[in-house]
Amino acid sequence: MATASAKRTRVDRLLNRALSSAMCTRCGGLMVSDFSFDLLNSAAEPALAAKRCVQCGEVVDAVIQRNRRLRQEWIAVRQIERLSEHNL
Repeated sequence: MATASAKRTRVDRLLNRALSSAMCTRCGGLMVSDFSFDLLNSAAEPALAAKRCVQCGEVVDAVIQRNRRLRQEWIAVRQIERLSEHNL
C-alpha cells in the first residue's frame, strides 16, 4: 500500500512539473499535461512529464524543449559568426 502511494505521489510530482506553455507553438491549440512511459529504457525514469496538444497531437517534454533551445542558440551563434565575417 505504501509503494502504491509513493508511486502516485511521484507521478503527481511529474505531472505538476508541467511545462509552462498553455498554447501549442505549432497550431495554437490547447496544451494539456500528459505523461508517457519509456518501456525500452528501464534504467531511466519510467514516467516522463510532458505537454500534449489536443488539436494537433504535438508532444513537448523537458528534453524536447532543451534540444530546441540548444538549436536556437546554435543558429544565433552561426548568424553572429556570419555577420562578423562580413564586417572584417
